Amino acid sequence: MTKYIYYIFIVFISLAACSTSRVETEKKDIAYAHILNIKKNGIILRLPTYSKSIETYKEFFEKSGDSTNYEKYDFLVKKATFLKKFAMKALNEKYNFSPVYVLPDTSITTFLSGKNKGVFLDSLGNIDESKEYAGEKPYFLLIKETDNSLLVTDDHLLKLPSPFPADNISSLDNIILFERFNMGNLDFYDEFFTKDLAILNNKFWKFYKTSSIPLNNE
Repeated sequence: MTKYIYYIFIVFISLAACSTSRVETEKKDIAYAHILNIKKNGIILRLPTYSKSIETYKEFFEKSGDSTNYEKYDFLVKKATFLKKFAMKALNEKYNFSPVYVLPDTSITTFLSGKNKGVFLDSLGNIDESKEYAGEKPYFLLIKETDNSLLVTDDHLLKLPSPFPADNISSLDNIILFERFNMGNLDFYDEFFTKDLAILNNKFWKFYKTSSIPLNNE
């Protein structure tokens, strides 16, 4: 009887292990399919513009003359300018895994509603009327300001599941970033994008080259 129970236990463990292995294989295949789609169709950087907050603080200042509102308005204008400048610079210098598109957050609703052209920025940060996204399913690169990191998502802006790489890429110490940010020094975005996009690019290439799916999308 004891031996019988032992064999049943072994069979149960073996079946559980097979099931776990199958699930892990399926997860890897899904992740590889995502990386191949990004390699072929590209990734879209959702660029914050702070447009609503900028307009709000501007209106408050114009109505009240309160210098605090002007300072907040001025800071966000500078922040948006620095973000765009250094994001475009880092993308040109550090990212070569796939086509890349830069989409201002003010245009994301328009894009998701089906307009694939005339919403993206050129290398100088201006709207490029000729640039068009031709992929079937877009992937987004988000800037998470809560922890100064980059996050890759699907077309619903949801995090891609493990083992897909590049989950919360962050190379800089958050405490240092917080201190420099509050001192009004926005130059750190240059370092942030340069380092983090390089890490993202390397992780994409490494994962792509270890794919179990035939790499026939070159």
